[in-house]
Amino acid sequence: MDPVEYLKTEILLKREKIRLKTNFTKARKKVVSHLEGNACSATVNDACKQLDFAMDEVIKGLDSLSNMYMEGDELEKSKIVIAEMEKIELEYEITTEDACAYLNDLRSETASQVSKALSQDTVSKLYISKDRPVSHNSVRQNDKFPKYVA
Repeated sequence: MDPVEYLKTEILLKREKIRLKTNFTKARKKVVSHLEGNACSATVNDACKQLDFAMDEVIKGLDSLSNMYMEGDELEKSKIVIAEMEKIELEYEITTEDACAYLNDLRSETASQVSKALSQDTVSKLYISKDRPVSHNSVRQNDKFPKYVA
């Protein structure tokens, strides 16, 4: 590749790198914001999907720039771009781990609430009133569930 074409390609790839890194950072900050704001799981999942897409795009863009530098025997520049890729991958990993932990906590909390509600419902079925539990006399032969007989 002649020097002018090489320089034009480098400029285009660097501009693309800036755009892609900006999109990645915005997507990552959006996930973090949702985690800090106690958002619902659907909102966090949507933000994580956007982060996944931004991650794929920024890695592709940086890989193109790194490959161009390698083909032009500019190994130091290629190493710098690879270091940027590693930093972005680390940020992505930390953010997705935090999001997974958050979603797991939400699931546990929801399961606990459902369990508590079911327990309360079961107790209310067993006891018609706090003072008067269902007795064997109040259960009719063919009924599946006890019914209170006054």
